[in-house]
Amino acid sequence: FCAHHDLEGLSAADFQEIYAVNTIGAFQMVRAVAPHMEKTGLGAVVNVSSVAGIYSIGSSLAYIGSKGALNSITVAMARALGPAIKINAVCPGYIESGWHRKAIGEEATDRMVAHIKSSTPLQSVNTSEDIASTVVWLLEGAPNITGELITVDSGMGLLRGGMPARS
Repeated sequence: FCAHHDLEGLSAADFQEIYAVNTIGAFQMVRAVAPHMEKTGLGAVVNVSSVAGIYSIGSSLAYIGSKGALNSITVAMARALGPAIKINAVCPGYIESGWHRKAIGEEATDRMVAHIKSSTPLQSVNTSEDIASTVVWLLEGAPNITGELITVDSGMGLLRGGMPARS
């Protein structure tokens, strides 16, 4: 974990590793399966991105940059590989898991969750099941959706204008 404001704490090697996993890995996966999907005409890919790549928030600049790049690549690949393959990305906001608790501690995580719940329009946080159901919907349903970045963030993106949720 490297806070986004800690430029010295983020090495070039760490930046490259995060980019390789989050961006290049997704590209290579699509490149590997595209020929088969194009033959069958039944291709659907859902990249797992993050609101970090949309709102420029997240754990580190490398993470933010890698997810922003993944979002751009998702849209570009949808243009290049349609109509045989539809490609979208799911962009979760905060997901309730043990990761944040390990990274920043129980107290800080509890404060963050309370803030998200009190300030977002849906007054909730994501679970991994919320994200999984969105991925399944994009793969099995959503017949005319491609090149989209689907945010699952309890309405966090609506707050960019500074309006808090209703009480």
